[in-house]
Amino acid sequence: MDANGNVNVGTVINIKNVNFGGLDLNNIRASVVRNQKAPLLLGQSVLARLGKIEIDNAKNVIKITQ
Repeated sequence: MDANGNVNVGTVINIKNVNFGGLDLNNIRASVVRNQKAPLLLGQSVLARLGKIEIDNAKNVIKITQ
């Protein structure tokens, strides 16, 4: 289910490693949706593992501090 409450059929996979500017996250659970119009989202389970997140829309910068 996405943030809008829409349910899309997909496959759950495990991503071994994701790197965000030197910050490594391991064993990330992800869903691959079979709908081309479904949005791609970074879920709360990953965001919670990143630490502090700051978004500067004026500079188009996302700053992640662990």
